[in-house]
Amino acid sequence: FGYPALEAMAHGTPVVCAPVGALPEVVGEAGCWIDAHEPGAVAAALGRVLTDAELAERLAAAGRTRTRDSGALERVRDCALDAYERAAHSR
Repeated sequence: FGYPALEAMAHGTPVVCAPVGALPEVVGEAGCWIDAHEPGAVAAALGRVLTDAELAERLAAAGRTRTRDSGALERVRDCALDAYERAAHSR
């Protein structure tokens, strides 16, 4: 689902990722997108985020806003807790 990216954004951590799986929907404009097939793309993107304070703050703010406004983090939490509860009662 992209829970690690969602959790990172909720905590104000800039996200660097490839547009695969659910990540485009989860991260949206709040991510620093890379080409997963391009050697060095992760290192280059991390370098940009770590050295460009304005970029890092813009991504962090966009991530916090995206998770707060969407309610996605709460839905994921509720689904995970429900799954754990069902698993615990299925024994």
